[in-house]
Amino acid sequence: MGVTKIPGEEHIVRFLADCLHVSPLPAPWAMHRDGDGRVFYGNSGTGETSWQHPLEEIVRELAGVCRVCITLSRPMRERSIADLREAWEAQAKEEFALWYSVKDSSSGKDYFCNSQTGQTMWEHPAEVLLPGHFLKLRAADRLVDDDYLQDLATMGSTLNAGSGQTWNSMKRTLESGISTRASNDVKEDAHQAMKEELASTATELKVAREDAAKVRAQFEALKERFEEAQRNAENEES
Repeated sequence: MGVTKIPGEEHIVRFLADCLHVSPLPAPWAMHRDGDGRVFYGNSGTGETSWQHPLEEIVRELAGVCRVCITLSRPMRERSIADLREAWEAQAKEEFALWYSVKDSSSGKDYFCNSQTGQTMWEHPAEVLLPGHFLKLRAADRLVDDDYLQDLATMGSTLNAGSGQTWNSMKRTLESGISTRASNDVKEDAHQAMKEELASTATELKVAREDAAKVRAQFEALKERFEEAQRNAENEES
């Protein structure tokens, strides 16, 4: 992915691999391998393929967060992660609130519209947006785990001392973390957490859709009043 500096940041690669291991890919992306065994990603909705992980922007953000957090004292680190969690939660809720469902007249199926951009998609917004949020939360869990961070620090010291572990082996670890989850081989605890996140998000999305429906109704009423006023003005002129 090119998000870390090798050699020297193998511990951050390990951190990212551990986070990706329990995080799903956003729909409708899936992981594939070419004839040489190289990982690439395919979007079944658009047919697009990419060498970049669909969540690469978030992975880059988390790499930066990890770099900073491992240098902080425990109290400051915990406060920083708490602030990040709050900001991430607010961002996720704001993004979910932009989506509402519409029933397709031809198929009878629901599709989803973004009230801000006009984007439409068949995938439920939770399946598209939640994986990135889930990845951030799992990263936050690790960055307040003293035992885990100690393991990372020990790993970094060992590697810098010349353990013989190469970038290629670390890269395989990272790819393994991605492929395991991408192929739906998910640990039960992560799967359960994901289900709980989805249930919570579905409730919030329902409320957001109801609010969006009210706004649309108000807009239609205003539009009707405007058109009526326009017709009255035209009648007076004639």
